[in-house]
Amino acid sequence: FGNSSSRIFCVKVGHLRQMAELPEALAHRFFALRHGRSEANVAGIISSDPEVSTRTHGLAPEGKRQADQAGKALADAIAAGSQPSTPPGVAIISSDFLRAKETAVAVAGALADA
Repeated sequence: FGNSSSRIFCVKVGHLRQMAELPEALAHRFFALRHGRSEANVAGIISSDPEVSTRTHGLAPEGKRQADQAGKALADAIAAGSQPSTPPGVAIISSDFLRAKETAVAVAGALADA
């Protein structure tokens, strides 16, 4: 729930709402990215068991291309929004499922090459 005219942001926390004043310019930007097409997607199965998905059902070839493209697009978006005073650094957080880790590695590679 945001109201940009009043610069106050309401966050729902459990059953309570917490009000916070937003600064004029936020110091951080956040991007969310879903994994690329996985081997499980290709096979038409749901792979949600950590005992299986952390070891198998990585990215399919199409998913590897998607992850590479997403990494390049993210690098462009970061570069477009950068300002000289912006400190360098990107944190990539991923689940331990193989498809997510492989996507994160591809995105990190694209950012390193940018």
